[in-house]
Amino acid sequence: MKKQLLTVEYDFNFLLIGLCCVSKDYRVCYEINNKLGLILKKVDDIVLGTTAKRRGKEPDLLPDEDGDDWARYSVYVHMHPQTGLIYNVVANKSKGNLLIPEKKECDYFLLITGEAHDKEKQEALKKIKSIPMILTAFEIDPNTLKSKDHLILND
Repeated sequence: MKKQLLTVEYDFNFLLIGLCCVSKDYRVCYEINNKLGLILKKVDDIVLGTTAKRRGKEPDLLPDEDGDDWARYSVYVHMHPQTGLIYNVVANKSKGNLLIPEKKECDYFLLITGEAHDKEKQEALKKIKSIPMILTAFEIDPNTLKSKDHLILND
């Protein structure tokens, strides 16, 4: 019998903003809530097994049975009732591991998913840059990232 391979192509058409900040995730989300008028709430963490990394491979999306080597990346989410935009704040660092290794300078990522005009996106970026605890914020093209699959959150 002939095997068939199923490939899934995801659409990475969201605004991705890299945030450099040394504060805890809940403090960053509190400030983003105040600036953008959001109510970001903590949801289940992204959990990656890190034992494969020691063997020279990418981290697995499903960790090993022994919970010792699990990296947990915190996730906060808000769905805007008027615009329908979904805001996610995702930590990039956990136990010395990176969710997106290509962007080791980023401590957090802000993902804005939905149909937003460029004006709204640029306004959000401008407001985030005005937060004193955030050292820098910059837009990232998710299609250029090798490990962009780790950013698939709302499926």
